[in-house]
Amino acid sequence: MVEISELGRLLGAYGEPKDQYVCVFVPSLSRDGKPIDHEFWRTETIRVMSRLFGGATSVCAFGG
Repeated sequence: MVEISELGRLLGAYGEPKDQYVCVFVPSLSRDGKPIDHEFWRTETIRVMSRLFGGATSVCAFGG
């Protein structure tokens, strides 16, 4: 597993601020159609992105 600090370096999250957007889609179903803990993974994604980039925004969306 990659450490957060190493992941941040690989993603270019350190140094001068950049005008870039990162979009992460968190699914609610696995590849075989089984439900996953969407709330957990959405929260975990926000936690990691906030730590790496200094903030994150979550937008609830539905698809089909």
